[in-house]
Amino acid sequence: MSMNIILNSDHLNLLLFYAISKIDILVRPIGVNYQSIVLVNHTPFGFSNDSQVKQLWYLVNS
Repeated sequence: MSMNIILNSDHLNLLLFYAISKIDILVRPIGVNYQSIVLVNHTPFGFSNDSQVKQLWYLVNS
């Protein structure tokens, strides 16, 4: 089994990243692997900033 960990770069320093990735300080059940994903920008996932998608959403929901 595996899980993803999403880390915001604003709350992450080099020591914490090293501890998570190399020293394995996160608590988890035996046999669970994890992959860390570091967010470097503040835009959400998906197409929320795309104006064409917003126009299509308004057409479908009106």
